[in-house]
Amino acid sequence: AHDLISELKGERIGLLAFAGRAYLQAPLTTDHEAILESLQAFDHTVIEWGGSNVADLLEVTLRAVKVLPKSNYVLILFSDGGDADANLTGLIQKLTAAQVSVISVGVGSEAGTIIPHPEIPNDYVRDEAGNVVRSKLESGVLQQLASATGGRYMKLGQQPLSRDAIAPI
Repeated sequence: AHDLISELKGERIGLLAFAGRAYLQAPLTTDHEAILESLQAFDHTVIEWGGSNVADLLEVTLRAVKVLPKSNYVLILFSDGGDADANLTGLIQKLTAAQVSVISVGVGSEAGTIIPHPEIPNDYVRDEAGNVVRSKLESGVLQQLASATGGRYMKLGQQPLSRDAIAPI
């Protein structure tokens, strides 16, 4: 994200964070230094734990662009995916109507990995039942969002994430 922000000189950029819920961290601005500072402040305390609530992220995105002039917007989504959600179909239609394309960037591996607990040394993130959580890339939702909105799906690490990679969108 940092590398891409550096390449998008003159573009208005905003920043959203999400896990169990989504939050607008920084509204659209050309002040890239402010965006980079917000990005560098991301850690496990910025958002509550619990999943990949893509539907909430899309709702926050729609609220953010609703008050802006009509234009073409691009949501660049870094995520491990998440589960399919029946609400996504309606949200995708609303994104398309609002002229928002999604470039989704898949993060992680299909095999998955356990996540070190940020506050407890030598322990791992656990679910409500006490089982160690294994985070793995679920690219289906990410591919669906990209395809349905005229965007693009990329897996992090497959190719450089640069202005050239997203220019056609």
